[in-house]
Amino acid sequence: SGFIANRFDIGKFTLTPIARYESIKAERNNLLTAQRGESNVYAFTPGVSATWNPTDLLTFFTSLHKGFAPPRVEDLIGSTGTVTDVSKEKSKNFEIGFRLQPTKRVSVQGAYFRNAYDNLIAVGSIAGGSTPLSQGKGLFEGIELAASADFESVQAVEPD
Repeated sequence: SGFIANRFDIGKFTLTPIARYESIKAERNNLLTAQRGESNVYAFTPGVSATWNPTDLLTFFTSLHKGFAPPRVEDLIGSTGTVTDVSKEKSKNFEIGFRLQPTKRVSVQGAYFRNAYDNLIAVGSIAGGSTPLSQGKGLFEGIELAASADFESVQAVEPD
Protein backbone atom coordinates (compact mmCIF):
# COMPACT_ATOMS: atom_id res chain seq x y z
CA SER A 1 0.00 0.00 0.00
CA GLY A 2 1.03 3.58 -0.43
CA PHE A 3 -0.38 7.05 -0.15
CA ILE A 4 0.34 10.63 -1.16
CA ALA A 5 -0.90 13.51 0.98
CA ASN A 6 -0.16 17.19 1.23
CA ARG A 7 -1.22 19.61 3.95
CA PHE A 8 -2.02 23.16 2.95
CA ASP A 9 -1.99 25.69 5.81
CA ILE A 10 -3.94 28.82 4.87
CA GLY A 11 -4.15 31.06 7.91
CA LYS A 12 -6.55 29.42 10.36
CA PHE A 13 -7.60 26.82 7.77
CA THR A 14 -5.90 23.54 6.91
CA LEU A 15 -6.75 21.44 3.84
CA THR A 16 -5.31 17.94 3.36
CA PRO A 17 -6.06 15.96 0.19
CA ILE A 18 -4.90 12.32 0.16
CA ALA A 19 -4.74 9.49 -2.38
CA ARG A 20 -4.16 5.91 -1.24
CA TYR A 21 -3.64 2.73 -3.28
CA GLU A 22 -3.69 -0.83 -1.95
CA SER A 23 -2.79 -4.12 -3.58
CA ILE A 24 -3.43 -7.26 -1.52
CA LYS A 25 -2.65 -10.85 -2.46
CA ALA A 26 -4.51 -13.43 -0.38
CA GLU A 27 -3.37 -17.06 -0.25
CA ARG A 28 -4.70 -20.07 1.62
CA ASN A 29 -2.93 -23.42 1.90
CA ASN A 30 -4.67 -26.40 3.53
CA LEU A 31 -1.81 -28.61 4.68
CA LEU A 32 -4.14 -31.52 5.52
CA THR A 33 -5.67 -31.79 2.03
CA ALA A 34 -2.88 -30.09 0.02
CA GLN A 35 -5.52 -27.72 -1.42
CA ARG A 36 -4.44 -24.19 -2.28
CA GLY A 37 -6.08 -21.02 -3.57
CA GLU A 38 -5.25 -17.36 -4.06
CA SER A 39 -6.96 -14.09 -4.93
CA ASN A 40 -5.99 -10.44 -5.46
CA VAL A 41 -7.72 -7.26 -4.27
CA TYR A 42 -6.92 -3.70 -5.43
CA ALA A 43 -8.31 -0.37 -4.22
CA PHE A 44 -7.83 3.36 -4.80
CA THR A 45 -9.24 5.49 -1.97
CA PRO A 46 -9.01 9.28 -2.32
CA GLY A 47 -10.12 11.73 0.34
CA VAL A 48 -9.87 15.24 1.70
CA SER A 49 -10.01 16.73 5.20
CA ALA A 50 -10.18 20.28 6.48
CA THR A 51 -9.89 22.08 9.80
CA TRP A 52 -10.60 25.61 10.93
CA ASN A 53 -9.25 27.06 14.18
CA PRO A 54 -11.11 30.33 14.82
CA THR A 55 -9.44 30.49 18.28
CA ASP A 56 -6.80 28.53 20.18
CA LEU A 57 -9.62 26.88 22.17
CA LEU A 58 -11.88 25.78 19.29
CA THR A 59 -11.37 23.60 16.21
CA PHE A 60 -13.94 22.66 13.57
CA PHE A 61 -13.13 19.68 11.33
CA THR A 62 -14.59 17.77 8.41
CA SER A 63 -13.54 14.96 6.10
CA LEU A 64 -14.84 13.15 3.04
CA HIS A 65 -13.19 10.01 1.70
CA LYS A 66 -13.76 6.66 0.07
CA GLY A 67 -13.42 3.66 2.34
CA PHE A 68 -12.24 0.15 1.60
CA ALA A 69 -11.76 -3.14 3.44
CA PRO A 70 -10.68 -6.41 1.81
CA PRO A 71 -12.70 -9.57 2.37
CA ARG A 72 -11.28 -12.06 4.87
CA VAL A 73 -9.06 -14.74 3.36
CA GLU A 74 -11.33 -17.52 4.66
CA ASP A 75 -14.29 -15.89 2.86
CA LEU A 76 -12.37 -15.60 -0.42
CA ILE A 77 -10.76 -19.03 -0.43
CA GLY A 78 -12.44 -22.16 0.90
CA SER A 79 -10.60 -24.98 2.67
CA THR A 80 -10.65 -26.97 -0.59
CA GLY A 81 -8.91 -24.13 -2.47
CA THR A 82 -12.02 -22.90 -4.27
CA VAL A 83 -12.11 -19.15 -4.77
CA THR A 84 -15.41 -17.37 -4.08
CA ASP A 85 -16.05 -14.05 -5.77
CA VAL A 86 -16.38 -11.83 -2.69
CA SER A 87 -16.05 -8.15 -3.50
CA LYS A 88 -14.17 -5.72 -1.29
CA GLU A 89 -16.13 -3.49 1.05
CA LYS A 90 -16.53 -0.01 -0.44
CA SER A 91 -17.94 3.04 1.27
CA LYS A 92 -18.22 6.80 1.11
CA ASN A 93 -17.50 8.37 4.50
CA PHE A 94 -18.26 11.86 5.78
CA GLU A 95 -17.63 13.49 9.15
CA ILE A 96 -18.06 16.99 10.55
CA GLY A 97 -17.48 18.12 14.10
CA PHE A 98 -15.76 20.30 16.66
CA ARG A 99 -13.27 20.15 19.55
CA LEU A 100 -13.40 22.69 22.37
CA GLN A 101 -11.04 23.04 25.31
CA PRO A 102 -12.28 26.01 27.37
CA THR A 103 -9.75 25.29 30.17
CA LYS A 104 -6.70 23.05 30.57
CA ARG A 105 -8.83 20.60 32.57
CA VAL A 106 -12.04 20.51 30.50
CA SER A 107 -12.61 19.40 26.92
CA VAL A 108 -15.72 18.79 24.81
CA GLN A 109 -16.02 17.33 21.35
CA GLY A 110 -18.80 16.28 19.04
CA ALA A 111 -19.15 14.92 15.54
CA TYR A 112 -21.73 13.77 13.02
CA PHE A 113 -20.64 10.84 10.84
CA ARG A 114 -22.14 9.05 7.84
CA ASN A 115 -20.68 5.87 6.33
CA ALA A 116 -22.58 4.69 3.24
CA TYR A 117 -21.50 1.25 2.04
CA ASP A 118 -21.93 0.18 -1.57
CA ASN A 119 -20.86 -3.32 -0.55
CA LEU A 120 -21.00 -4.30 3.12
CA ILE A 121 -19.84 -7.85 3.84
CA ALA A 122 -21.68 -9.74 6.59
CA VAL A 123 -20.44 -13.19 7.60
CA GLY A 124 -22.61 -15.61 9.55
CA SER A 125 -21.62 -17.86 12.43
CA ILE A 126 -19.35 -20.84 11.87
CA ALA A 127 -20.79 -22.49 14.99
CA GLY A 128 -23.45 -24.26 12.91
CA GLY A 129 -20.87 -25.78 10.55
CA SER A 130 -21.28 -23.32 7.70
CA THR A 131 -20.40 -19.68 7.09
CA PRO A 132 -23.24 -17.93 5.27
CA LEU A 133 -22.04 -14.77 3.58
CA SER A 134 -24.01 -11.81 2.30
CA GLN A 135 -23.09 -8.58 0.54
CA GLY A 136 -25.16 -5.47 0.09
CA LYS A 137 -25.74 -1.80 0.83
CA GLY A 138 -25.51 -0.44 4.36
CA LEU A 139 -25.74 2.94 6.05
CA PHE A 140 -24.24 3.83 9.42
CA GLU A 141 -24.69 7.35 10.69
CA GLY A 142 -24.88 9.05 14.03
CA ILE A 143 -23.60 11.63 16.44
CA GLU A 144 -20.69 11.21 18.83
CA LEU A 145 -20.35 13.42 21.88
CA ALA A 146 -17.64 13.36 24.53
CA ALA A 147 -16.64 15.54 27.45
CA SER A 148 -13.89 15.17 29.99
CA ALA A 149 -12.80 16.98 33.10
CA ASP A 150 -9.67 16.46 35.18
CA PHE A 151 -10.78 16.64 38.80
CA GLU A 152 -7.72 14.80 40.10
CA SER A 153 -5.51 17.86 39.99
CA VAL A 154 -8.06 19.99 41.87
CA GLN A 155 -7.08 20.19 45.55
CA ALA A 156 -9.82 19.71 48.14
CA VAL A 157 -9.75 22.29 50.91
CA GLU A 158 -10.45 20.89 54.36
CA PRO A 159 -11.96 23.13 57.05
CA ASP A 160 -9.82 23.99 60.12
